[in-house]
Amino acid sequence: MSAIKYCSSCASEMILKPFENTNRFFCTDCDRMEFIDPKVVTGVLFTINSEVVLVQRNLEPQRGKWTFPAGFVDRGEKVENAAIREVFEETGFIVELDKLVGVYSQEDDPIILIVYSGHIVGGVRTDNSEVQSIQTFPLDKLPVLAFDRDRKIIQDWNN
Repeated sequence: MSAIKYCSSCASEMILKPFENTNRFFCTDCDRMEFIDPKVVTGVLFTINSEVVLVQRNLEPQRGKWTFPAGFVDRGEKVENAAIREVFEETGFIVELDKLVGVYSQEDDPIILIVYSGHIVGGVRTDNSEVQSIQTFPLDKLPVLAFDRDRKIIQDWNN
């Protein structure tokens, strides 16, 4: 569990103490309880000529490996809008979302990943500093994927 050092209300020191069968951060002065929020990520799976579009990561973790276009949702941003924005930022394509593929999370991982299927409605392929390459792959010839969960997500999308 990441530490919260100072209270967001009064800036006093935070300490861990038991609350309802778990440890929570509490302010030593005003007794405010703080939560460590998860990080919400969204992504989109889509095809060109019946092949899945993947991006080769240019950032850590897993730099050089392949995944579908995805990224963090900004505070106050609608998840669906973030998914469309991330595809555009990473590929130059404008997509329309078709349906929710799934919501994915793992114990002890702060990432909650929300994945959609979509289709291209515009834009042109554009290079981006976040990705080394944008390519399409047949589902039976996927490259080395960046994250363990990616193969299952692609299978869920393809079913």
